[in-house]
Amino acid sequence: MNSKDVTIFDVHNHIHETPSEFEVLDVKGHTAYCVQATKYVDWDDVVRLKDSYRSIIIPAFGIHPWFVERVLSGEIPPTWADELRKMLTQHHAILGECGLDKAARNPETHQVYPFEPQIQLLETQLSIAHDLDIPVSLHCVRA
Repeated sequence: MNSKDVTIFDVHNHIHETPSEFEVLDVKGHTAYCVQATKYVDWDDVVRLKDSYRSIIIPAFGIHPWFVERVLSGEIPPTWADELRKMLTQHHAILGECGLDKAARNPETHQVYPFEPQIQLLETQLSIAHDLDIPVSLHCVRA
């Protein structure tokens, strides 16, 4: 992607979650889209979107604080950090969306997501971004 040809940068979206809306993408290349994965199972969706719209998609991979319980439960495998590093490197991606959220609640239990594990999750992700010297897209609510 040649940044001299791009006039608009959409730095935060989740369009991979709504494939029916792909037709809104500016395929002429005047707009670049940073597509933010929020959970482990999104990563491949973002890769497919990037592969389909290579010239206009900037991929972002990370684990959003709303999904910290999936890390704690083992639903997200313990190898996630190594896999994240590989995805970020292989796809020339940024880290995102990750962060901290003291307000959000689990829709099933109505409990606020545990904060200390969010900090540990974020620290691991930021360490990877630091090692790779890449940008980060942060989610931060009341934190």
